[in-house]
Amino acid sequence: MSFMFTNDVRRRCVRHAVNLISRATKPSVTPLAIYNRTLTPTSAQNLLSTRVLFSTKTSAAASKSDSKPSAWDPFLDNIGKIFFGVIALIIASLVRSSMGTTNRARLLEELENSLVTVLDPLEIDDLRIANDELTPDIFRRVIDRSFASARNGTMTYSAFVIVVRDEMKKIGKGEEFTIQLGHLLDRVVFAALNFFDKEIEHNDKRVNLNVSSERELPVSFLLTVYSLALNCCVDERINILFDVLEREEKARIGGYLPGKSLPEDVVLNIIQYFQLSCQLPPQTQVMPIPDAKYPVQTYRRAGPKDMIEKYREGNGSSDTSGYNLEDFRKIICSPEVCAW
Repeated sequence: MSFMFTNDVRRRCVRHAVNLISRATKPSVTPLAIYNRTLTPTSAQNLLSTRVLFSTKTSAAASKSDSKPSAWDPFLDNIGKIFFGVIALIIASLVRSSMGTTNRARLLEELENSLVTVLDPLEIDDLRIANDELTPDIFRRVIDRSFASARNGTMTYSAFVIVVRDEMKKIGKGEEFTIQLGHLLDRVVFAALNFFDKEIEHNDKRVNLNVSSERELPVSFLLTVYSLALNCCVDERINILFDVLEREEKARIGGYLPGKSLPEDVVLNIIQYFQLSCQLPPQTQVMPIPDAKYPVQTYRRAGPKDMIEKYREGNGSSDTSGYNLEDFRKIICSPEVCAW
């Protein structure tokens, strides 16, 4: 018996068989399968072209953003180097300043050493207290006698001592009225003799005190040393020394001193005498060397000319034609010289 299957029956049989097979295998239906079943060749081609174009634009924009260079900031990009550089600069400045201060302190110590400063400030005070009866009137009498006994403005130290003793004896106070603690003045003069002879040495050697006192010395220097024992005010001391310099200059030029003005050389000499007789503080005699600032500042002992130039810079003065009493007073009492 033959069965004739119609098309409808045939389709039902095929569908039933497919259902049985799918139940037996239990395939999982994924969204991709559904997507593939619904996607036609034409729509797939359109979608592919759309995805390619979209991907191309996106990648191009990303490549442009990646290839764009970022702005260079020299501070932020080198913050570590700048920080350590500043720290190193501060440390180097502190070390340089400390070494410069050490050099200055070393020179001050040398100036305060007995090899250079043969008279201590306390000894100067003792000398003036011990000679409290040495008045300006007695000092002026010694000035007159010294210039009268001098030869071309100079005399020996031994001759000067005789003049001082004779004039002090004339006061009528007896033989005991003389310079007290006179050995301090002797020490200053003998050290100055070494200086004038260019024989003084400061390197681990003491000043030779066995120097002849017959060496001719300027009267103005001897009177400057003698003023160490003069117990009076600063103004009176300045007036007396200005008179000494004025008389010496008049004797040198052999006549009238115009305008009562001292030339600069005379003022430089008296500052040099102050240095030799230990009447200047060490602080004013320390001068930095302009050409020796690096790597570390070094110092040297200032001379009279250095002090005068420093005084002019501080006061804005450039007149070197001459110095009257008021100018002389300002220089001697200025911080750049600071006598007594």
